[in-house]
Amino acid sequence: MPTTAGGDGPPADSATPPAQRSSLRRWLALIFVFLACLVVVLSALVIWAHQVLLKPSRTASIIEPSIRDPAVQQALSVRISDQLVQGLQIQQRAQDALPGPADFLAAPLTNAAQTILQRETYKLLTNKDFQDLLLQAIQRADTSVVGILRNENANIQIENNQVVLNLFPLIDRVLQRLSESKLVPKAITVPDLTQPDNPAASRQQLSQALGVQVPADFGVVTLFSSDTLSQAQTAVKLADVLVILVPLLALALIAAAIAVSQDRRRTVIQLGLGIAIAMLLAHLLLRLGGNWLVSQTKGGSAANSVAREVVDELVHFFAYFTVALIILGLLAALIAFAFGRRAWLLGGWRGLVEGVRRLPTSAATQWTGRHVDVLRIAGTAVAAVVLLILHLSWASLLTVLILLLLYQLGLSWIHDRVEGEAAPAQG
Repeated sequence: MPTTAGGDGPPADSATPPAQRSSLRRWLALIFVFLACLVVVLSALVIWAHQVLLKPSRTASIIEPSIRDPAVQQALSVRISDQLVQGLQIQQRAQDALPGPADFLAAPLTNAAQTILQRETYKLLTNKDFQDLLLQAIQRADTSVVGILRNENANIQIENNQVVLNLFPLIDRVLQRLSESKLVPKAITVPDLTQPDNPAASRQQLSQALGVQVPADFGVVTLFSSDTLSQAQTAVKLADVLVILVPLLALALIAAAIAVSQDRRRTVIQLGLGIAIAMLLAHLLLRLGGNWLVSQTKGGSAANSVAREVVDELVHFFAYFTVALIILGLLAALIAFAFGRRAWLLGGWRGLVEGVRRLPTSAATQWTGRHVDVLRIAGTAVAAVVLLILHLSWASLLTVLILLLLYQLGLSWIHDRVEGEAAPAQG
């Protein structure tokens, strides 16, 4: 029987039932957890890409293994010598210089010249000083690119409506080395190509010195059309904003998931495990994508080796983000789980305290206290061996030194406890 407005029945617009509100909050928490895990992965990718593309020192470290790879050096020396022979028109010059009956010698002479050029180029590429010079040139080039994209002063010119990078200062060093190796004829005077602001003038001087017209794009690398420069600069500004905004959004989603949750401890566990799993999947997908890119590389063994080295370095750099976030996620999940088991925590703490009290009287501790000097030497030797085996970096060096310090402090603590227990017994 329906009730009137003044009756005792429930109002027409009753409040949402508690069970429905509870279900809504649970679903909202799950949605926020899912979104937070995705945005955390996106944050890691954004920061990683920002560091790789807009940090010149990082670019040089990624390229360095390729420059020092013997297989890459061998393939590059062959490619460079081929281009030198073609660009300098060595065979045509030999034919013009030889008398008619002897012009058949032009091909063997060209092959001999190419062999010498390839050998000397390989020596140059394997020279550590030249490798360092090349790395510095790459870093300067990347600094210049980033500089112009950020509207800063840079060694970049606009030529034929294109933004180009001037490589003539590096070419000048290469030609000087070739001249010192007696590969440049004495009749040719290598001009000064170190003008940073005028690649066209350097190109003209080189053409006059060699007696051939070098290609119009020789000595420069086209970065992009000047018409698209403003778009590229806008993209960099957007990247600078995203590298701050996306991590903040991830933190906001994590906070929202915890705020709306009815069981916050469980939500923290879900967040920790979800972030760890998401980062692991992202790392695996990045590695698979890198392997696919390497398989699609064209240009022979040199290009394939360079691509493999670069991809491995990029994935290795992303691994730092992966490991850090996986550890943080698992720690958060473990701490949240432990706080739900307070009896376990209290029991474990009491057991730990009791174990520490009994530690000086145990046989293992007594033995450790008597052989502490030997153990110190052995621990230091193990740390040295680990440093020799590991890929030496500041991170690995710092980790090993911290562990060695904790090990030495632990030995000192055990030694003092054992000595402290022995003194009253002797008294």
